[in-house]
Amino acid sequence: MSLSKEKPPESSGTCSGTKSPDNDVLDSSPENEIFRIAEEKVGKIPKNLRNVMSICGYTTSAIISTIDSEDIENMEQYMRDLDPTVAPPTKDLYGIYQNCPQKFKFGPEKEHSF
Repeated sequence: MSLSKEKPPESSGTCSGTKSPDNDVLDSSPENEIFRIAEEKVGKIPKNLRNVMSICGYTTSAIISTIDSEDIENMEQYMRDLDPTVAPPTKDLYGIYQNCPQKFKFGPEKEHSF
């Protein structure tokens, strides 16, 4: 499976990045800067969305600015197929699908109470 924009780095079974102290986004200064700039324009980006985009290689302004529905579907499929030894299924990555990553889809993160 390949992503249409930029493939993530090949892995030897472990995640190439490290978690930041607050378990926010994979630690990489250029990536954090891109997301900071994006948040200034569109508001808060959910933690799991930033993490998924980082794992899938969507970490430059040129790539992020051209994301379309096919890219979203490719990211979802990539995350469903991702080996859990590379990126364990946590809430910070899979959101509400942490217990069933094989069904991963992007969707609302907020729980609604009626």
